Amino acid sequence: MKKYLKNAIAIITCGVLIFVIAACTQNAETQGTKISFCSASKTVMRDENYSGGDFILNTFKGDVEGGQIIINPDKDVNKFNFKVKDLSLDGGDAKLSADLFEVYAERYINVYQSTSGNTYTGWYPDALVPIKNYAAKRDNKISKGDNQGIWINVNIPQNAVPGTYKGTGELTLDDETIEVPMTVNVYDIDMPDEVHAVTSYYINPQMISKFDKPATDEYHSVYYEFALSKRVTPICFPDFPGVNQKYDAAEYADAVAEYVKDLRITSYALPYVGDGSGVVDQSYCEEILSALAEKNVELIQKGENVDLFKKAHFYLGALIDEPVPEKYDRVRECDLRIQKAKLKIAASEILEDYPELQESVKKLKHVVTCKITSQLYGTDEVGGVQTWCPTTDHFSGEKARALAIERMNSSDRTGGEGVWWYGCCFPVNPYPTYHIDDDYLTMRLMKWMQYDYKIQGSIYWELNYWDKQVNNKQVSGNPWEDPLSFEGCNGDGRLIYPGAKYAVNGPISTLRMEGIRESAEDYELLWLAEKGIESINEEFGKNYDPDKILKKFYSRLYNDVFLKDGVTVVEFENVRCELMELVVKIYRDKSSAISLIDNYNV
Repeated sequence: MKKYLKNAIAIITCGVLIFVIAACTQNAETQGTKISFCSASKTVMRDENYSGGDFILNTFKGDVEGGQIIINPDKDVNKFNFKVKDLSLDGGDAKLSADLFEVYAERYINVYQSTSGNTYTGWYPDALVPIKNYAAKRDNKISKGDNQGIWINVNIPQNAVPGTYKGTGELTLDDETIEVPMTVNVYDIDMPDEVHAVTSYYINPQMISKFDKPATDEYHSVYYEFALSKRVTPICFPDFPGVNQKYDAAEYADAVAEYVKDLRITSYALPYVGDGSGVVDQSYCEEILSALAEKNVELIQKGENVDLFKKAHFYLGALIDEPVPEKYDRVRECDLRIQKAKLKIAASEILEDYPELQESVKKLKHVVTCKITSQLYGTDEVGGVQTWCPTTDHFSGEKARALAIERMNSSDRTGGEGVWWYGCCFPVNPYPTYHIDDDYLTMRLMKWMQYDYKIQGSIYWELNYWDKQVNNKQVSGNPWEDPLSFEGCNGDGRLIYPGAKYAVNGPISTLRMEGIRESAEDYELLWLAEKGIESINEEFGKNYDPDKILKKFYSRLYNDVFLKDGVTVVEFENVRCELMELVVKIYRDKSSAISLIDNYNV
């Protein structure tokens, strides 16, 4: 029998429909079973009392936007499924075809110990299993009174016609079929081809081999491509999977020349080896940089406008990761050797006719995961830290952020300094983290904060740490059943799951991984807004400060690095829609944009 949901509440904000978290009105035939929409920026625990509004997504051209349907049945369900039908443009012939939608079942995991002490324990949705694979394992069951989430991504084509698209999805609960109204609002914004939020996240091939299937270069490439699809750049190339490893320099340079053509790739970590004393081998650094320089010149002479150094960085994780003060001398020596290698290659005959490449080599980053401290301020002569990478909590407070800007503007060394950030087991909630039991809206805002505070990149130590640490020792883990990758820390280093359990060729995503992607797409909206405001300044002789204008958005969502009190996913979506409306006007109607910017510029 077929049942129908009545439309729930909707309001007009920013000139478009947005969802409201409100009671979901249902007809008598579905009374008792609740079917609600939930934002991609919130988790609904299995036993949570939750009600939401209609399924309405706000997105733009080239964007991937996610949302959730939460089912809470009044009786046991032995099998469920969800299919999306074509959505049609209001007042037009265009469609969002069903094949643009990805449907996943949310798999729950029992968080039996809070990471921070101030988050709930219980069953959290985490893994996102393709719904066909979930059904094939016969895991598509729901117990009476439990929530079951269905995650839906819509991939908006770059050439999509802007406007409001409406249609239905077909939810099946045993022998009952329910038509679920769906609305997708597509803004007239073009997603940039190039990804601008710089990331460097490690994929562990040993874990792939242990929990999934042998990590051949080909299968590692599947993981690499998956990460890129989520706007995350892995630290290593699939065919050069280790950083602390010696490779043929010419072969490596050839690979770099191919990979950097991909505009989704934001960074890559250069290989290095130690010299046996715990310090980096300078000669191998020079060998790698020289091979890249020669390859770069070769490409330029062939007519290719490319800079192989722009996205490169050194990250000596096996030698000086998270150094304590007792190892600061080692940090200085490693950095000094890298700096000498950079300056030597920049001044070499290879690059003597290429001043722009010389500057790029000098600016090449050496990232060290440590707080900003005067004990490691450096120069060309003594070494220190070239690119600082503290944990997210070290950006709390205006003084801390001012210090970061000060170091980015430092002229103490040739090539200057940079600032990235990262997270791991620490800090914990209420600081922004990727822990399973953290606030997902805070996760969504991490890239907003990164853009706001001029943080130039982010590192994450591992995407697929599926073993666990007990008493500082690595032991066999079961990521599907035990969320603790470290004692007291849920999901750290585990942003994906191995695909083998559900016969998926490659990794299985998570709500957290999708949140990272959503956040990186928001980063592009902020980038578009800033560049557009700068263009208006140039074209119309204005003197708008993009930072001041964008602060009007930031200040409504977070204070410092903390979610602002009382901010909900509804308020976030309102602010995001308002930002998209501004971007539309900047690129499609500059006269209206100027009037709107004047309102923000007070």
